[in-house]
Amino acid sequence: MIAGLEKLIAKKRDIKQAAMQQLLTGQTRLPGFSGKWEVKRLGEVLRFQVGFPFSSAYFNEKGQGIRLVKNRDLKSEDQVFHYTGRYDDAFVVRDGDILVGMDGDFLPCRWKKGPALLNQRVGRIVPSPGLDKDFSYYYLLGPLKEIESATAATTVKHLSHGDIEGIEKPLPSEAEQSAIAIALSDMDAELAQLEKRRDKARAIKQGMMQELLTGRTRLA
Repeated sequence: MIAGLEKLIAKKRDIKQAAMQQLLTGQTRLPGFSGKWEVKRLGEVLRFQVGFPFSSAYFNEKGQGIRLVKNRDLKSEDQVFHYTGRYDDAFVVRDGDILVGMDGDFLPCRWKKGPALLNQRVGRIVPSPGLDKDFSYYYLLGPLKEIESATAATTVKHLSHGDIEGIEKPLPSEAEQSAIAIALSDMDAELAQLEKRRDKARAIKQGMMQELLTGRTRLA
């Protein structure tokens, strides 16, 4: 069962990757949409908000205050910091916000861990009219990967707000953006359910191994 789920997940990922390649470049259009995409500089339809350098004197790992979003938090949960000092509400991150680490890997992340503060070296995509927020998550994957690859020769890779706002690419209408985002989000939801089933099966297997290989449970 686990092997079957792994195979299905790999297949679904390949299908999603192909769909992204087709839909995000306009090679394939969803029903009801046509016409040429207009090339735009992304600074026309978004603002890249850079995080604030909050004082480390108010950091703690005891869960006091509001959580901080540091660069490493976009990839792991091994060290979570909270902040007890004063802050401007303009730097509060909420679920659904699109964040990008500005050092190392530049992959966008959809924040899902509750209210937090946008710390330095983490940026937030702030859409303007003409850009669907959910679409921007998928749309930026390719350009950010290209920027990352272009800086691969440097010791430490850094991203600036100008790097993102200066990107020029064909952009569909906001209605088509929304439709594309919904289609890709549905694929993500299906993948998440399959991964959840796989992880549950793995946990059951691990429990069975623990019982059978220690003799606590005996076969009939």
